[in-house]
Amino acid sequence: AVLPILESRKGGDNILSGLGLFTGRVNPRASALLWRSGEQSLVEDVKIMGGGGTPTADGKMLGTLRVNTGDPVTDSRLDAQYPSIWVTDGGGGTFADVWSPNSFAQAGFYITDTDTPGHVYEMSVEHHARNEFVLDNVHNWEFLAPQTEQEVDDGPDAISLDIRNSSNLLFANYHGYRVTR
Repeated sequence: AVLPILESRKGGDNILSGLGLFTGRVNPRASALLWRSGEQSLVEDVKIMGGGGTPTADGKMLGTLRVNTGDPVTDSRLDAQYPSIWVTDGGGGTFADVWSPNSFAQAGFYITDTDTPGHVYEMSVEHHARNEFVLDNVHNWEFLAPQTEQEVDDGPDAISLDIRNSSNLLFANYHGYRVTR
């Protein structure tokens, strides 16, 4: 089962602001944030750490800790953790100014099983091997100015937006980038 760093209570009106969360490199049960709070809750100014540019306690960047199998996803242990931010079980609320670039996670922002209204403002979800945003059985959400970016090294086959079994969604001013250098 998933073990989040932070978990909100179901239906709460929590506020989470000005925080960086890092699940580590080899931690397959980890998620940074498991969110079940309600429509009046807020997550703002949050960065999910992770990826090759994240500094460690010894000052070395995580990119220097690769293994060498010949497979870039396996070498870097990409896509091996639960989603960085997982909104589920009736969770919702407002998410503003969030950056989720943790390449070790299966997705940057994952929403499942909710019809509680949600509002996403200027969220950047990038550098995942599999998915950036995933919505499954999600209703009554809006995404204003979301951004995704896939790098050729991190996720040459990554899906920027995966929507299943969902309705009443609004996307406006979406920016999607695929870097091929």
